[in-house]
Amino acid sequence: MGISAQIINAFRDSSLSPYLKEAGQADLIKQIPSFFHSRESDTARKGDSRLLGYSFIAAIAIYVAYLFIGYILRNDPKAIIFYTDWIAFPINVLMTFCMFYAARLSLSVSRKVFLAWFMMALGELCFTLGNAFWAYIETVQNLDPLASLADIPNLLFYPFFVIGLLLLPSALRTRRDRIKMALDTSVIIITSALFFWPLVIEPTIDQNITADGLAVALSLVYPVLDLILLFFAAHLLFRKMDLPGHEALMLLVIGCCIFIATDTAFLRQSLDGTYLAGGIVDSGYIAVYLFMGLAAIAQIE
Repeated sequence: MGISAQIINAFRDSSLSPYLKEAGQADLIKQIPSFFHSRESDTARKGDSRLLGYSFIAAIAIYVAYLFIGYILRNDPKAIIFYTDWIAFPINVLMTFCMFYAARLSLSVSRKVFLAWFMMALGELCFTLGNAFWAYIETVQNLDPLASLADIPNLLFYPFFVIGLLLLPSALRTRRDRIKMALDTSVIIITSALFFWPLVIEPTIDQNITADGLAVALSLVYPVLDLILLFFAAHLLFRKMDLPGHEALMLLVIGCCIFIATDTAFLRQSLDGTYLAGGIVDSGYIAVYLFMGLAAIAQIE
């Protein structure tokens, strides 16, 4: 008792005295460690916030550098094709690593969250391999990468990523909220389908009417898969944004939306024969990789 009284008297007039009065002298020994633990937790959270902020700055710098170099090479067709094909590969490798690391750390949250991020990371890995195959076929073999080996990993991206989105936990909702979410998602999908049909799907069918079945199937499967991905991205937006870690989910949704818009622009330009390497389409894919990486970093926090 004498020792406890001395400790209390020593701290009573210090900067911790308001805290001690609130906690109670009887719990002094228990409360002091928790006080310093909370201060350490606050410091860690501030460090995490700085990590995401620095990552945003780095992502902007990478994107600006990509645009600047592409602008310098714009008048050299071979150089711009080589640059845009291969520069995407290391960027996507880095973002894929971030997603796998986010999956590993998510194991401490729950196995379901780990599996969700692991599946999305596998999807991103498939897309990275597709980029590598595309670059090799176009710049080394000097062949058209459309309807090539690159399509296999590119198509595998969709099921892995969608499964990952499905595995993300959902907040508990009332029946009314679930109905509202279904209606909102349906409106987006129906509107998008009406937009996709005349813009991409119908012209693709008309242009490939005399082509072989594989070419027609590959031409149609990408816009259809983009619509499916849009559905699950909308599902994520309306149903899971109030969960902890919603910053990572929002960045995922932004990345998915940019990917769908960029893919649609690429398909349309390919149909019209107006696609140019180093243009807005290629820069859109770079933005997708960066947003996916930022989502993984937000999840790491």
